[in-house]
Amino acid sequence: MPNKLAVKIEPLYNTAAEHDRTATLKFNGRVVWGPKSCHYNVSQLGEAITGGDPRFEFEIVSKDKSAETHTKSITVEVNNKVVLSGFSAHENMVEMVEQINHLTIFPDIVHT
Repeated sequence: MPNKLAVKIEPLYNTAAEHDRTATLKFNGRVVWGPKSCHYNVSQLGEAITGGDPRFEFEIVSKDKSAETHTKSITVEVNNKVVLSGFSAHENMVEMVEQINHLTIFPDIVHT
């Protein structure tokens, strides 16, 4: 049985970040989000998510650099313990958070 995983996303003052990676989130081997542009430290987010629920897999690959605005902050909790807090993110990660929270409750139904 996987741990209890909860991911929250909240507003953040606009910040800019250089993106040099692309991330794809899989659940039980199927793509549920991405590929989306992200920055180098997305591996921290991937480790927090996959550490909380091994049914998730976070694939990260390099890409040409781009600058993007961050407007969100992500917090990851595993078994009611915060394992990642204040992770600066962009608008396209709202869908990822929704997928994660949906799939931890309804693992056979990809949220669209």
